[in-house]
Amino acid sequence: MAFISGASVGIGLVMAERLLVTTASPVVAAGRSVAAYTLYPEMVETAFSAPYQKNNPYAVMRKPDEVAERMLEMVEGCGPEDSGRFVNIWSGEDILW
Repeated sequence: MAFISGASVGIGLVMAERLLVTTASPVVAAGRSVAAYTLYPEMVETAFSAPYQKNNPYAVMRKPDEVAERMLEMVEGCGPEDSGRFVNIWSGEDILW
């Protein structure tokens, strides 16, 4: 089982779809199954988010390293039953598509 995770920050849906197809195609061709698991990090303290930070609706502004570490923890803990989920990485709650 291969897991592919896409963060929602800065990736448009078309780009995310292309990434998934490009990454998953060789895995599927090799006879392995693929699970897609999308993670939402809330607002991350980066140059990209700088213009939006004053309107940040979240209680905490996270550093990129902290977000990356949490995402890795979440991906390592997911299984085939998690495929198709869109999850807030801090609360663990599913986000409706």
